[in-house]
Amino acid sequence: MTHIDKQNCWSLINPSHLNFPYSWVGHTPFAMWLICKLGPNIFVELGTHSGNSYFAICESIKAHALKTQCYAIDTWQGDPHANFYSEDIFTSVNSHNTEHYASFSNLMRMTFDEALGTFENNQIDILHIDGLHTYDAVKHDYTSWLCKMKSNGVILFHDITVRENDFGVFKLWEELKNQYPYHFEFHHSNGLGVLFLEKPSDPEILTLLNNQNKTLIQQFEISGIQQTFMANLNSLNTLLKDNPSERLSLEREFNTLVHKYNQLLSETQTALIELRVDEIQNQLNRILNSTSWKLTLPIRLASELLRKMARILKKNLMLIKKANDFRNQHGFKALLRRIYQQINLRNHQVDYNLWFKRDLEIRLENIKNTPDQNILNPTLFSIIMPVYNSDIGLLEAAIKSVQSQIYTHWELCICNDASTNEDIKPFLDSLSAADSRIKVYHATSNGHISKASNLAIEQATGNFLVLLDHDDLLTIDALFWVNQALIDNPTAKLIYSDEDKIHLDETLSDPYFKTDWNFELILGQNYFSHLGVYETALVKSINGFREGFEGAQDYDLLLRCAEKVKPSDIIHIPKVLYHWRVVPGSTSINIAEKPYAINAAKQAIKEFAQNNHLIGEVEVFNSGLYRLIEKNPIVQPSVTLIIPTYNGFKLIKNCIESILNKTTYQNFSILIIDNRSDEPQTLNYLKQIQSRHPKIKVVRDESPFNYSAINNRAVDLANSEYVLLLNNDTQVISNNWLTEMMRMACRPGVGVVGAKLLYPDNRVQHAGVILGLGGIAGHAFHLKEKTDPGYFGLATLPRVVTAVTGACLLVKKSIYKEVEGLDETHLTVAFNDVDFCLKVMSKGYRNVWTPFAELYHFESITRGLDTTPEKQARFESEIQYMANTWPNIIAKDPFYNINLSLNLQNAYTLKHFD
Repeated sequence: MTHIDKQNCWSLINPSHLNFPYSWVGHTPFAMWLICKLGPNIFVELGTHSGNSYFAICESIKAHALKTQCYAIDTWQGDPHANFYSEDIFTSVNSHNTEHYASFSNLMRMTFDEALGTFENNQIDILHIDGLHTYDAVKHDYTSWLCKMKSNGVILFHDITVRENDFGVFKLWEELKNQYPYHFEFHHSNGLGVLFLEKPSDPEILTLLNNQNKTLIQQFEISGIQQTFMANLNSLNTLLKDNPSERLSLEREFNTLVHKYNQLLSETQTALIELRVDEIQNQLNRILNSTSWKLTLPIRLASELLRKMARILKKNLMLIKKANDFRNQHGFKALLRRIYQQINLRNHQVDYNLWFKRDLEIRLENIKNTPDQNILNPTLFSIIMPVYNSDIGLLEAAIKSVQSQIYTHWELCICNDASTNEDIKPFLDSLSAADSRIKVYHATSNGHISKASNLAIEQATGNFLVLLDHDDLLTIDALFWVNQALIDNPTAKLIYSDEDKIHLDETLSDPYFKTDWNFELILGQNYFSHLGVYETALVKSINGFREGFEGAQDYDLLLRCAEKVKPSDIIHIPKVLYHWRVVPGSTSINIAEKPYAINAAKQAIKEFAQNNHLIGEVEVFNSGLYRLIEKNPIVQPSVTLIIPTYNGFKLIKNCIESILNKTTYQNFSILIIDNRSDEPQTLNYLKQIQSRHPKIKVVRDESPFNYSAINNRAVDLANSEYVLLLNNDTQVISNNWLTEMMRMACRPGVGVVGAKLLYPDNRVQHAGVILGLGGIAGHAFHLKEKTDPGYFGLATLPRVVTAVTGACLLVKKSIYKEVEGLDETHLTVAFNDVDFCLKVMSKGYRNVWTPFAELYHFESITRGLDTTPEKQARFESEIQYMANTWPNIIAKDPFYNINLSLNLQNAYTLKHFD
């Protein structure tokens, strides 16, 4: 390779060819610099796709008149990671290459293996591997092409920080770092690994290897982030040009995004100046051998700016990646709304790793101040761990997390399920010999996880079983808080905690802050999961794990245990006590990693439902979540739809016609309460529909508007088993809306049922009510897009909630009367629905929300907003009444989580520490 001495040659060139997707764009400044530095004779890229990386390198070669020959190798058909694409991609790449780089660039349309014979051994200077990203595929590409590399060659690996799906570049990269001493890496833009096959001679590159030149690394990262951000904005600009009819209304929003970018650009340039000042200062310090001139603040500020920009870009990249599909489905305004939400969220984002560290500090401080209440009769926990061909390092870490427990009354029961890895047995035996609390059983034949777990349980002598996978971790205080939960709840049989995921680099992500026991939700996902603690006697009474349910054995065990105990004996600890390891092949990445687990889970759910008198079939979503679809009853229970109205001809007409035209459920009637309408058009319509439709009855109510009183009187008039309170500003979307709601209402123990309500632009208006959100109560997933799955899929599953909106509220008439209906004294307009639901819940019923009953809701159009002084005073009094009546549940909604924000705009995000 020819080394070229040119300072910052990368900063003088902008890539001339940037196409979606932009995952590589953040590395173009570094790639241009590297090409300029090394001046290779031969550059080869495996996997070119749209050409972002390849043409950036070609541009650098052309700009500096290098004599490099470039080869792009790709079938240009796509793969499961890049997706499969049309011939248009290659046509575009070929056209751009022919026009700009034909003299030195060669496109080779073939597989990587087919291209091997084109090159001699020891010929390639720089190789960029960016094909299929599974571990096996990228390792094959590396080993196949290594012989073609010069002894001083350089290999680039993209996506070294991506761990979802079945990406495995990170795993190979970790192996190569241990094999080769000369390397460095970038963590932005999905990560880039740079591997030198021998020690480079360039002194500036050496400073990167030794991690001395942090200034240059950060310059690359900041410039790359700017490059990517600008590419995103250019994409939005292109979309605007493609929508001339919307341009005027959207131009202001687009200009706001441009302003945000320019502001970031200005901040970044300031940071670069500060970095340069700091670098010069360090040089002076070394010359003067002095410690008095240290300026550390600028570098800290620059580092923090970089982290902020990286977080913003990560979210924006995800948005742009799906921009075209999203726009086609929801419209361009919806696309911009989503981008706004992501950008604005940066002001409320909390770094979870820092958050967990602080939370753990607080927890440990609280432990110091907690007296040991059962010192004379401590609970013994038996930790159950099946092992099969485990990674020794991860297994050792899992066991150390047990040995490090603050609470010391435990035993670790391990079953080695006939591992073929010869290192497993002596390793476990050595641990058992050193610590008498570790019990090891070596199975003589492989029985799989259910049998192995049962063999481990046979060794258990503790009161409770704690399930721990062989590569996961307990937090240091996990057993302490489980023990504390037992002290606070002496009859507890099942206990679970919040959880997160831990990566191979030990970073934490994806914390799941869960609800308290939630019957409807457990039918859709095993949110109980980790940390799972089971009474030993209970588990043994159902004969432990069932063989044949491997992959969902924990789910099946939980469901069979849950049907044997009272809901009050299932305790949730709202603390992250378990780190679920993310490794290829684990369901912590994707349930699709183990398809047999899906079938096992479906069978477990079906049996659990049958044992709870719910007969139906279980379907699975692509997301790995489940839905129980119950059989319709032979005899449909009767239900009256109660619709108060005041004028609003178009609204009430739209509402009624949507019900009549779309409702497949048959045994319903409609009771319209006309509260002092005086518009002739409305009055004529109400008179006509009553005469034309036997299902419809109109009752005149001359009393002043009091929503609670109007509905209470209407319920008295209803001659049905169930009543459904419905606003006149709603419109039915799904034909089975009432069938779905009645299915839920007929379940044993259900009180109130609510529906999914959408604004006309298909954003969510109501998906259940969270107490304490925004003050007294707020809507879950408010303003999210209709198809947004929500926090851990909660917006896609029926679930128990504390309350639902009265805009569409179904309840058995007897329950309505049992709690004396809506409060018409203290809550004439606002919060009467929430108060009603809380009264129902206090009687032992559970309130349920379902996403499979969909209606539009135009929200309070006919009555208007509370803007007059009188209405404001009434609203304030209603707020005060709720705060005084329900203070405990407003402070802690059992179906939300105390670790999540109560800021109305940031539900289901981490709560900031005070």
